[in-house]
Formats: sequence, C-alpha cells, structure tokens
Amino acid sequence: MLNSHSDIQSENIGNNTSIGNFCVIRKNAKMCSNCTIGSFCFIDDDVVIGDNVVISNSLQIYKNTVIEDSVVIRACVVIGDDTNCKTTNIGKFCNIPSRCVIKGGHKINNENKLSIGEII
Repeated sequence: MLNSHSDIQSENIGNNTSIGNFCVIRKNAKMCSNCTIGSFCFIDDDVVIGDNVVISNSLQIYKNTVIEDSVVIRACVVIGDDTNCKTTNIGKFCNIPSRCVIKGGHKINNENKLSIGEII
C-alpha cells in the first residue's frame, strides 16, 4: 500500500511494499518486495533496500546506502550523510535499534545487532 500523503517519486517499489504517511522517497531509490516503511521517513536517491525490510518511523536514509534483505531498523535512525560519497552497507538480518546514527562509508556485517543510540 502506497500512501497518498507521501511524496513517492520512485517507480522502483517492489510488490507488497507498504509506505506510511508523510514519507519522501526520491526518484532513484529502489525498494524490493515485502517491505514496510513507517511514517515520516526520508529515503534519498541511490538507496537500495532489499526484500523483507522493516523500517520504523522518522528515519533519514541518505545517498549511496545499501540495506540488504530482512533488516529491521527502528525509529529515529540516520544512515549515511549527504556529503560523503562512500557507500554505506547494512548486511542481511541486521537489527538497528532506535536513535542510531550510521555515518556514510561504514559497513554493518550480516546478523549484527547494534545498541540503542549507537553512533558508528
């Protein structure tokens, strides 16, 4: 379900993907199937989101970010930054809790679980 109160510019949204209220999804963002995107999220150009990803409310995901399959990201997380051209990669089955900041150019390995509010 794509919400009519969101600005969804991308045509690369997979099947069975749900997007909440007041999100901005830029034109060159790509989301695979069975994803859930909460309300008040910003997903920039050149972001790739794998299958079965759950993203809670109030997130900012900036350019050059790859989120692999079956990742859970909780509320108020910032991933990447708009000044760093290096790719940020979140591996499969990772759990990113609330209020984490993952700076551009970092890699979180598969099945990793961060602590609440962690800055990387």
